[in-house]
Amino acid sequence: MAISRRRSRAFVAAALLTWSLGTAAVFGRGGGPLLAWKPSLGLEYLSRTIVWDEETRSSKLGASFALAGLEVQVFKSLTVSALAGYSFINWNGLVFRGLPFSIDYEAGSSGGFMAGGGIDAVVFTAGFWELGATGRFLASLGSTKKLTISGLNEPGALEGRGTWMRLEAGPVVAYKGFEGFSPFLGGQFDRLWGAFTLDETVKELSGSEEKKIKGKGSFAVIGGTRWEPGPSFGLNFQVSLLPAKKVGGGVSLDLGASLKAVVSF
Repeated sequence: MAISRRRSRAFVAAALLTWSLGTAAVFGRGGGPLLAWKPSLGLEYLSRTIVWDEETRSSKLGASFALAGLEVQVFKSLTVSALAGYSFINWNGLVFRGLPFSIDYEAGSSGGFMAGGGIDAVVFTAGFWELGATGRFLASLGSTKKLTISGLNEPGALEGRGTWMRLEAGPVVAYKGFEGFSPFLGGQFDRLWGAFTLDETVKELSGSEEKKIKGKGSFAVIGGTRWEPGPSFGLNFQVSLLPAKKVGGGVSLDLGASLKAVVSF
């Protein structure tokens, strides 16, 4: 099936990009070679306006996920990372009219595995100020959710499965003049895309409909701080705001937040 091929391509893309794309804003001082291993554990939340049906309709995609990572600092100014985790995705709001019986999807969250990776680099330093670049790729490969259809004369069943991917990249400015913590601010290109497929079976009737989705808006403002109480431990907090035009007019403001702990050894 098409969704299976898409999942396979997503897994391959995540594996290939694991060591070339990035996590959250992690900064170091410029310098020579330095090999350091940094396991990390993070929690993230994402609420994103998505469009579908040839971008004529919209709804909200909600996601919360936990990510375990391994960052490798190959230079003081360059860190690459690998990520894996588990997510809960809410696809509520999608409308399917091409099935034997129309469905307004309101099934709540479904789980799925995630994979990805990233790169963080220090580009320039001047006094206590530091200019960096960060990027990250994530692929969420949702598991199948099975539901029953009520209110019909004959028993019916639904099977939904969704996949989404996200690419983030952009500059970040950090201030290093405080003892123990470093506030940062930046801008990011933020692209989200994917698909959700719903299969319906009611006695001898059956059908399948796919919604190709895309995140509304492409540029976000990020900000936060990194707290380092010791040389081997860091705590990173980040929020993002992404403005986007609504399909029916007006502007939506999508929110994201993350909290990540990093241990160095």
